[in-house]
Amino acid sequence: MATLEEGIVEGGGMCLYRIAEALKPQTIGEEILKKALSAPLKRIIENAGEDYADIVKDMPQGHGYDAKANRYARMIECGIIDPSKVERVSLINAVSNSANLITSHASISEHVAPKKD
Repeated sequence: MATLEEGIVEGGGMCLYRIAEALKPQTIGEEILKKALSAPLKRIIENAGEDYADIVKDMPQGHGYDAKANRYARMIECGIIDPSKVERVSLINAVSNSANLITSHASISEHVAPKKD
C-alpha cells in the first residue's frame, strides 16, 4: 500500500546515502544526521564482508552496491527497492525521537553491571 501511495526509491540504504551525500552540514546536528543517514549502507557493506570506504569510493555515478551479488548495480533496475513512504516516515520518526531525547535532558536506559573476573 505504501508503494502505491508514494512510489519507490533505491533500496539497500542507497536512498538515505544519497540524501547524506547531498547534505552540506553546518551544525553538529547536521553532521550527526549525515552520519546516521550513511549508517544503513555502511552496515550492509560491512555485513557483506567488504570495506565501506573502498566500495563507496569506487561506486559509479547512478549505481549502488548490490551486496548479494557483490557488485555495483542500478538498484531499481535490479529490483532493490524500498517504498518511498517507509523511508520518509522512518526518517521523520528517527529525527523526532532524537529531538525528544535531546530536549528532555534525561533518558531511561538499562544498567548492565560489569562482569567480575
